[in-house]
Amino acid sequence: MKRICILLLTVSAILVITPLAVLADGETNYGAEIHVEHRLHLNDQGMGKSFNEFNVKRGWFWVHHTFSDRYEARLTLEAYDPMRNESNNTGWTMRLRHAYLQVNGLVRYVDAQAGMVDNYYIARVEKAWGYRFVDEVSLHKLGYLPEADLGVTLIGKCPGDWGVLVVQVLNGASYTERELNKYKDFAIVADIRPFPKSPDFSGVALLGQAYIGWPNIVDNSGSVSFPKNTEKNRLNGAAIFEYRNWLRAFAEVFQTKDDQNWTNDKSPQYVNEAVGFSLFGRVNIATSDTWLARVRVFSKYEWIDRNRNATDPLLADEGDARYLIAGVSYEPVDGYELAISIRRDTENHVVDNSYINEQESNSLLLGLRALIQ
Repeated sequence: MKRICILLLTVSAILVITPLAVLADGETNYGAEIHVEHRLHLNDQGMGKSFNEFNVKRGWFWVHHTFSDRYEARLTLEAYDPMRNESNNTGWTMRLRHAYLQVNGLVRYVDAQAGMVDNYYIARVEKAWGYRFVDEVSLHKLGYLPEADLGVTLIGKCPGDWGVLVVQVLNGASYTERELNKYKDFAIVADIRPFPKSPDFSGVALLGQAYIGWPNIVDNSGSVSFPKNTEKNRLNGAAIFEYRNWLRAFAEVFQTKDDQNWTNDKSPQYVNEAVGFSLFGRVNIATSDTWLARVRVFSKYEWIDRNRNATDPLLADEGDARYLIAGVSYEPVDGYELAISIRRDTENHVVDNSYINEQESNSLLLGLRALIQ
């Protein structure tokens, strides 16, 4: 039944947007992107050493129509395998990733989007990273921020391209789940670009986000105010250093707070607090117009303390993790990129409620991004 509903929703969206795109003046662009991965386990990760794993990780198909300089719309369908590691796997399914209308110049210097929209901060960091087909960006991969959600985005542009100020009102359930309560999440993002006119350093930027929300759980609070007894807050800042299209480096720090029990008060011991940081960089082997200019070396390191304010020593270390990935990629033609990388994940887990076991996973990854547009 769920698949039938998804299919009907998808077909309905196509039937609505396609006639508008055909009948209206403007330009329509179609595109698709597929991410493929082959993973070789270099140590025993529960399935034996040298276990091989092949996976088509994600697939997207989108339609983007520009009605005029003022109005445009985007629809993105995402194909994914919801039960990839389950024995009763039933195969691929689809869901909406984007479905929004954008109004450029809603008022002077302000654009607006309404519908299933990107989380601006995640999309901005993902664009800087550029290796979504190898690994996701930290705050999304760790489960703290969604890639997209139903809501409204206001994008205020500074004259002279000095940056943007973004305000988002979101459902809070993300595009992968249904909403379970009436409360909304709010995000404010500052994206400052100090050298917008420089041919060498125009990509340098400072990012900051304050995200305030509530967990996507059923409100059983009764007479107690639900929002006052729960929270889902994120505070993060980042810096992007870019030299032409040759070198790019990124540094990010973040703090999260979560409380999904509406009976708790706001005392620190009842609120799960996490802190962490991530670093990544990428550099082209050459800047000359040769095939070497399409070869890049990249690396990313992430560290997280998932239970910063826990008083129990075991709980304080539970879930703490470090992730390191490094590799090289080659883009033979525009839109197609191959990457080979080494990945090392180190995570802490409590065993028998008595000690911490540090689990290490080492893998060799072969990745492919295929972009058709």
